[in-house]
Amino acid sequence: MSNLRNLLVIEVGGVPVRVAPNGDSPEAIASFKGLIRRLKTTSLVSQTPQAISEPSRQVRVLLSVDFDAVSGWLGTGQHPRNCLADYSSGFFAGHVGVSRLIRLFKRLDVADKMTWFIPGHSMETFPVETQLIHDSGAEVALHGYCHEDCTRLSTQQEKDIFEKCIKLAQSLTGKKPVGYRAPLYRYLPNVENSHGYVPSQSIERMWQDRFAWLWNHGPDGEGPADFVFPLILHPDTSGMAHIIGTIESMILWMKGHGTQVEFVTYETVARSYLSQKRHA
Repeated sequence: MSNLRNLLVIEVGGVPVRVAPNGDSPEAIASFKGLIRRLKTTSLVSQTPQAISEPSRQVRVLLSVDFDAVSGWLGTGQHPRNCLADYSSGFFAGHVGVSRLIRLFKRLDVADKMTWFIPGHSMETFPVETQLIHDSGAEVALHGYCHEDCTRLSTQQEKDIFEKCIKLAQSLTGKKPVGYRAPLYRYLPNVENSHGYVPSQSIERMWQDRFAWLWNHGPDGEGPADFVFPLILHPDTSGMAHIIGTIESMILWMKGHGTQVEFVTYETVARSYLSQKRHA
């Protein structure tokens, strides 16, 4: 066995390795040391395989809530079969759903990095809740007055509704709103669906699948790239006790992707887009 005093340590692939010459003679040791010097300068030892780096991309999550409440049933959701149960879901949205969601968003540190789209009717019907939304630091944007179908309005009616809702938002928040989302969630009686039964886990999986595809392929399908990911919620459903956990799980899942994912308001993205257009 080689003399332990003749053991040398070299670094192979970043790992210290103890080696010894074959024999204890001065000639063997000298030859061995020469071999070590040559090995240290050769690319076979000095170059180590590099791990494939994670592609860099910047994801902007546009988390938003449409605070339709009762207005949804007065506009696009109005139909001959409306009943008190429909309107009660709107009151649930205002009295329960909003505050639940705000508490969740604050706990997850996204309350001031998102946008609430609020119809004028909801601002008037639930002024306290609207103020809570504003106080949370969120962006407050417009969503019609009573969730009306804009295709059935005259130009003057649209203008009047805009002016009224802008004044309402300013009176409650002290700031002129920047954003607007048209109420286009229409009732389609002839479209087949799942008869109202869709497990919340299925919705979460659908969101995750969509996010994962964009994460891996980018918006154009050619590889990882920056993208924007809108996620739209409604307090009459998202604020329910058996649903809100799904919302929390999805937000935490997206935040788990690290610093490449950030939550921002719609105003932030809109201004960024306009700035890029101007400098293009």
